[in-house]
Amino acid sequence: MGEGRKVKLSERTADRLCELIMDERQFTPGSKLPNENELSEALHVSRTTLREAISFLVAQGVLEIRRGKGTFVTEDLPASAVDLTALSNLRSRVRARDLFEMRLIFEPATVALACQRATDEELAQIRQKAERMERIAKAGGDWPLADQEFHMAIIKASHNEYMRRLYPIINGAVNEILQVSVNRAHMQSIAIADNYMILDFLMQRDEAGARHAMSMVAALLLERFQNGAYPLAVVSMDNCSHNGEKLQASVMTVAKAWLEKGFVGQDFIDYLSDETKITFPWSMIDKITPRPHKIVEESLEKDGIEGMTPIVTSKNTFIAAFVNAERPQYLVVEDKFPNGRPALEKAGVYMTDRETVNKTERMKVTTCLNPLHTAMSVYGCMLGYDLICAEMKDEDIVALIKRLGYVEGLPVVVDPKILDPKAFIDEVIEQRLPNPFMPDMPQRIATDTSQKVGIRFGETIKSYVAEGRDLNTLVSIPLAIAGWLRYLLAIDDNGNAFEVSADPLKDELQAKLSGIEFGKPETVTDQLDGILSNASIFGSDLTKTVLADKIKAYFKAEIAGAGAVRKTLHEAVNG
Repeated sequence: MGEGRKVKLSERTADRLCELIMDERQFTPGSKLPNENELSEALHVSRTTLREAISFLVAQGVLEIRRGKGTFVTEDLPASAVDLTALSNLRSRVRARDLFEMRLIFEPATVALACQRATDEELAQIRQKAERMERIAKAGGDWPLADQEFHMAIIKASHNEYMRRLYPIINGAVNEILQVSVNRAHMQSIAIADNYMILDFLMQRDEAGARHAMSMVAALLLERFQNGAYPLAVVSMDNCSHNGEKLQASVMTVAKAWLEKGFVGQDFIDYLSDETKITFPWSMIDKITPRPHKIVEESLEKDGIEGMTPIVTSKNTFIAAFVNAERPQYLVVEDKFPNGRPALEKAGVYMTDRETVNKTERMKVTTCLNPLHTAMSVYGCMLGYDLICAEMKDEDIVALIKRLGYVEGLPVVVDPKILDPKAFIDEVIEQRLPNPFMPDMPQRIATDTSQKVGIRFGETIKSYVAEGRDLNTLVSIPLAIAGWLRYLLAIDDNGNAFEVSADPLKDELQAKLSGIEFGKPETVTDQLDGILSNASIFGSDLTKTVLADKIKAYFKAEIAGAGAVRKTLHEAVNG
């Protein structure tokens, strides 16, 4: 509760009363609360504060005042805590499985929060509850209840009030499933294993590990297997190449580990491996979704739409009620659905084969969009731009990306046939990048560039070599690589320091550039060779090509002094 508005003492008192009633069961439905003096003393608040808290809970249907008799917990106490009575009433109208799935969706985030916020005492309590649940399970006792207590302890340790209040509804669904499950023993084994996996994350305060979702996906597939082994397509929407393959490999890794531990049988592995039952279609997503921007926020508020200010998390993640969406957007999906599918093509989705999905992805990331983005991002940062749409008014930058796409990329483009590569580039340059309502930033796009250049430039270079094309004809690609290396010096074109975007190799790469001084091209000796020779970055050793000398020449020219980046860029793309 450290963020947001200050919570009144009466509200905190109401929360504590709810805990005593809902979580700790000190007061059961229909029972009478202690008198005012006793209760205010127990809660360490004044009688006035206590009365406010009770009034609040009366309004929420948790308590009722009976004249002349006192204050009582309501007989029909909702399963949820304050403000969630609607969800509690809904429970009778939805499948328990839906609620179980809900738990699997949000629990990794809850565990991650607990990794950050739990006290050592809370972690010790969580461990005790995990061990108690296992003892009860092995003794044949009511282990689902003990399991719920374990998960509730994690919820409390997350110190997120909304999750705490929501969880009793979702957690109760697990019990409902177990009552009808024909594989209760399997579920028991998996519950114990998952609890200790979660406990391990917590004890190590491994937030990243706690967010690992593949075990949750595997758990959902196991539930489907145990309840009829029905067919299903598991479609990845991750914006990466071969996403279906990566998703499948991750799920199978979890499932095979369960097999080794005896939690599942070979029949579950066979189910996941049978493409008449389970498929992992590939998909290609092309939709630029930058950080919510002030321009859009202000535009919406001008139109009378309130509450548009984004929430900024502790990790500088922006969450807003709006998305900076663009009109052109593409979704290409492998048509491999063993249980049928909606007519997605009617909504503009390209349904096709795996090879075409892959070709469309390669067209986008190696030629028609992503290389243009990276090239203009590093130069935009050095030239003082903070918006991509503003860069599109810069004739030199536009000339750079036009040559990169039309002249250097198109001759070796992978043509998927369902989209025309040239028309795609036309749309990128004429509609997408100049769009002021897509206020993307070069600083964002420049993030993790070392992980991108091999795909965005290296693949075109390899295609030129494979087809016997003259590498000397390339201008924009070596210029983009030189620009990136110049960018790593963290000095803009005016000679002022700026912050380089996050990159896993940033420190290593900047160390290799040690000794190079702004304004002194003569300080460049062989420092660049240590980077250009790295095939893991570029996909090949560039020092074995004519491009290395070209890149070095551009780089030297760009560090000559203030204005040298602009001068080099202008002369190269207009020469």
